Amino acid sequence: MAFNVKTSPIIQSSIGNVFSTSSNLTKTMGRLGSGLRVSSAGDDPAAFVGSSRMQDSISSMESVIRTTQENQNYMKTAEGALDEVSKLLRDARSLALNSLNQPTLTDTQRDANNDQLKSISSSITRIARNTKYGTNGILDGSTGIFALSTALLSVESMSFTGAFGGYALSTTATISFTVTTAASVASVNAGQAYGILSVVGAGSFSINGVVFNTTGSTTGQELYSMVNAASDVTGVYVTYSAGAGAQASLVATEWGSAGRIDVVDPNTILISTTNSSTVGTDGVASVCINYNASGEFATVTFNRGTGKTFKDADGNTIELTPNQAVSTTTFNPGQVRLPVGGPTRFQVGINDTTQDQVGLSLDNIQADNLGRTGGNSLSDVDLVSSENASEALTVIDKAINEVSSMRGRIGNFQKNVLDSNMRSLSVGRENMLASKSAIADTDMAAEAAKFAQEQILSEGAVAVLGNAMALSRSALSLIR
Repeated sequence: MAFNVKTSPIIQSSIGNVFSTSSNLTKTMGRLGSGLRVSSAGDDPAAFVGSSRMQDSISSMESVIRTTQENQNYMKTAEGALDEVSKLLRDARSLALNSLNQPTLTDTQRDANNDQLKSISSSITRIARNTKYGTNGILDGSTGIFALSTALLSVESMSFTGAFGGYALSTTATISFTVTTAASVASVNAGQAYGILSVVGAGSFSINGVVFNTTGSTTGQELYSMVNAASDVTGVYVTYSAGAGAQASLVATEWGSAGRIDVVDPNTILISTTNSSTVGTDGVASVCINYNASGEFATVTFNRGTGKTFKDADGNTIELTPNQAVSTTTFNPGQVRLPVGGPTRFQVGINDTTQDQVGLSLDNIQADNLGRTGGNSLSDVDLVSSENASEALTVIDKAINEVSSMRGRIGNFQKNVLDSNMRSLSVGRENMLASKSAIADTDMAAEAAKFAQEQILSEGAVAVLGNAMALSRSALSLIR
């Protein structure tokens, strides 16, 4: 082997070893310092691409989690306002009941009750207008799907939630409504009607568990008046007319399955048999709407209502007038219209697709839009007479049901959409972080052992280089 000085293979080999071990030691120290096995594409190109995509998904999930928390606060704001409206409506109902009591009330007391009702109506409208999230209205109709009835003689009321047959309503559309099962009211033919002064005889009978007693002097008029006076308790009233061959009938006060008639009459005083039982039929309808601007249609069966109120699984409701509810026919009850600015959509996914957004329509709860019955709303009724108080009670009860239904939709949205989505996103984020960690993070134990190894090799390479350089200097002794 030649003893070269100008180009020393030993020195060059030692320098290469020093560079290699120093580079490896620097990488190991970087991994230990950052905790990352893959910090750049040069470390592991495939792993870097996978890790980057996972980080994009993780960041998107974290953003949607924050958005979902904001949506929950939005719902809590609406729920808080509706809770106060519910309290006001309960107070309004108490006033209406009090105003029905004719014997003890003076005109001054009725006026006082009426003033309170008007104040309650104004407060509800104020709450609806002032309930906002930031600067966006919530309960003033600016966020909800508006159902406009164009068949006033056929439709009592309509409301839509924004969801229809698994789709989000995203365009103004005409509703096609087909009654497939007509609604009915339970009734029992009581046979030939008693004359007004006819004596019915002594005995007893019961209607829906309420017992009635007659004496040997009870007349037909007294019998029927007795039954009708208890209709609020039994849910049944009697219709009859005087004259030869006139018939009497027992009729439920509620439509559909909510109205039942169970009569036990062992003495056949009221009906011609000893007992009779019947129940009304709930209406069922097929409803078709084009749910988007592309003209795509969805057809949904409305079979969850009672009587003449037709309702679907999404809470959309169409209540018909009695005349329309009893016929199987197809007609257009009106339109669903979007609020200004489009429908309210809540982001629950990490992409911009219909599956990543859900809608919830919050109705306009201003007093002039609550409890609409027979053309009257909460803002129209008064308590200046017992007759008006009776009408007001009907409107107030419907308003209470509307607000309760809206609170139920909000609760369902919070529990089954927002809370569920939060849990799902949190689990997805945790699993994505675990997968990213497996790809990109440093195994600290293995890297620490490698660091010790590379440190020894680096020190050894430097020592060998020093010895190689000393060997080259020994060439000077040959020319002294």
